[in-house]
Amino acid sequence: MRMSKNPLAIRSQKWIFDSFTKLLLSVSYDDISVSMICSDAEIDRRTFYRYFDNKQDVLQSYMQLIAGEYLECVAELKPHNETSLLRFFFDFWSGDHRTFLYALERNKLLHTAFDRNADYMKRLEELFDSTLGRSTNCFESAFRIGGLVSVLSCWIAGGFTESSAEMTVLVARVLR
Repeated sequence: MRMSKNPLAIRSQKWIFDSFTKLLLSVSYDDISVSMICSDAEIDRRTFYRYFDNKQDVLQSYMQLIAGEYLECVAELKPHNETSLLRFFFDFWSGDHRTFLYALERNKLLHTAFDRNADYMKRLEELFDSTLGRSTNCFESAFRIGGLVSVLSCWIAGGFTESSAEMTVLVARVLR
């Protein structure tokens, strides 16, 4: 995604993200085309290509945008322990971005979206390490972070029936 601080550009990108999410809820990812996104967003293809290369770029860019938002928010929170970090994780992902996550899960893209966002995953590992006050090896980190994404996937698939507080207790118990 080509970033811009121009309010019109930001608005167009939001329309594209919203249309992409809407389409993911009703159409298979493989069947979504740039033309469909443009039509739904009511924008010209030139506008789309001004900011994105293809639909994969939309997916990656939107995930990076949300992950960046997560990292900014958690930096402000400065969690004191693993429980507060887990609680924030579940609160954040079940909030404003719930529909996008559901759309990803519906299309079997949730793990892919997280895996392709290596910077976010690395920073999440570092966040857990600093919160726990110790450094873990790559196997522990992979287990913890991969497990969190898998738990998130199950929670989404189950319709977020458990509260974020309940999810925090469940996962904290497993990690002990």
